[in-house]
Amino acid sequence: MSRFKYLGVDKYPDQDNTLLNKKVVVMLGYDSKRPQRGRVLRADASAPSEVVIQLDDKRIVLGSECSFKVAIEADG
Repeated sequence: MSRFKYLGVDKYPDQDNTLLNKKVVVMLGYDSKRPQRGRVLRADASAPSEVVIQLDDKRIVLGSECSFKVAIEADG
């Protein structure tokens, strides 16, 4: 059972459309020489304010476990 009253089988927090499904560049830890690419699967606009990212190699990370930014054309 979720500790958040607005999370359940048929309830989900509002999503931030400025991030949802966007391609991102992800830095895991302090390894700045090896950025990863991914896509935002979930970006809560309200509590619990989670961001979930699927990396291109299919791993899943939370926004709290990494640093990320929306990818731009210059990122390749």
